[in-house]
Amino acid sequence: MPAREDIFFVVGEMKSGTTWLMHLLNACDGVTCRGEDQFGILAKGMADLLNQYNQLTAQERDRYPSAANACLFSQDDLPVLVKTAVQRTVFRDVPDDQIAGSKFRSLFEHIDLFRGMFPAGKFIHIVRDPRDIAISYHHFSENFMTEAVRGQLGSLADSAKGIAQSWTRTLTIVQREKEKNPEGIFELRYEDLKTDTAGKLSEILSFLGASLPDRAVADAVEEASFSKLSGGRRAGDEDTKSFYRKGVVGDWREKMDGAILEIFENEDTKRLMTEWGYA
Repeated sequence: MPAREDIFFVVGEMKSGTTWLMHLLNACDGVTCRGEDQFGILAKGMADLLNQYNQLTAQERDRYPSAANACLFSQDDLPVLVKTAVQRTVFRDVPDDQIAGSKFRSLFEHIDLFRGMFPAGKFIHIVRDPRDIAISYHHFSENFMTEAVRGQLGSLADSAKGIAQSWTRTLTIVQREKEKNPEGIFELRYEDLKTDTAGKLSEILSFLGASLPDRAVADAVEEASFSKLSGGRRAGDEDTKSFYRKGVVGDWREKMDGAILEIFENEDTKRLMTEWGYA
């Protein structure tokens, strides 16, 4: 398998539109977007396994002369092994002339590792109003998470607190990373993708080094529309049991009271919301 370096990653908070963006990209000829990939868990698991192997091998070295030259892994081996695993999964069955990437939402929690593995990699970061994320996440958790997780979920206010913290942390990390690598990160708002889906999709394709005729972009937008993904509902027609619940902007205005909205008044959160036009 060729060791391709031209990979991209779709990142963002849960319920920010990463799944929709994945479908949009997959509807474009010449582009493959995998997901929901768990490369962070893979990296941690491989690190733990290598440490365990080294510990056991070191014990064998001390115990038996025949194991005196047994191999040990070094810290430099982990990125190579994780990178190989990512390449083998993302690029499997992908033609050489096709752009390929992964929807890996939590990548920026592991940014140093992945930037080191893929210095030419590209990152598409989608941002959404954290108040709408909290509403969507709360419904998602109630319907799709395990019973144990649901038991710990709590109220909408609890969901809002968690989202405000994680949203602020993610955007702070991305902001810092973009200062180091401004050409490697494309950022967009979910709300702008809703308003001008074809235009934003064309910008993303250009960022990835792809180009499609306007008609092909329009077909991709239709193929990944809320109506298609939800099984025929229009955006705004709510189904609280569906992964594609409502598909609208500003749902928080109907669902959040003043006490919950105060959660987003934290200094850092409010500053970032203002910068992104959510104040």
